[in-house]
Amino acid sequence: MWIAVGLLAVAMPACRTHRRARPPVTMVSMQPPADTPHAQASVPVGGSVTFEAEHVVSCESDVPDLFRAYATTQSLTLLGRKAGRGTLHLRIQAGDEFYLDVDVTSDEPARRALAVGEQLPLPLDDVKDTSVTGDAVTTAKSSDGTQLFVTAVKPGIAIVVLEANDGTPRPVDILVISGTRLL
Repeated sequence: MWIAVGLLAVAMPACRTHRRARPPVTMVSMQPPADTPHAQASVPVGGSVTFEAEHVVSCESDVPDLFRAYATTQSLTLLGRKAGRGTLHLRIQAGDEFYLDVDVTSDEPARRALAVGEQLPLPLDDVKDTSVTGDAVTTAKSSDGTQLFVTAVKPGIAIVVLEANDGTPRPVDILVISGTRLL
């Protein structure tokens, strides 16, 4: 009997320190975080599209050879290089991220776009004379006279006029852009 009393004496303090069980946690349903919305853009091969975008610090593309990306402190310009579709992931200096779905079409651009330093070869078949307005580009004929190489030298707009043998002018509008090449 003394053994039973001894066991009770040892067990009683343990019972006093036992804590009550917490009430069950109520579960609530929550919506998953929304995906970052994607903006849409279309640019023709050889053309450009410009967006207001302050301080773009990086961009990545799932198909990097579709277009080139150039940034200034206030804008982002895409130059279409080959037809197709891709997504551009942009990060700006403030840390925000954006997605841009780009469709590069095979449509003829209203204005050709070049970055400073790039060249555009123009065929001189059936062309008797050429002229240039604006100082954003320089031109040089190939040694065999079959092509005119237009080189972008500074930002701006230029018009290269190819005068056909029958006297019909064929103007080629060129937009020259500058900025830091990101892609």
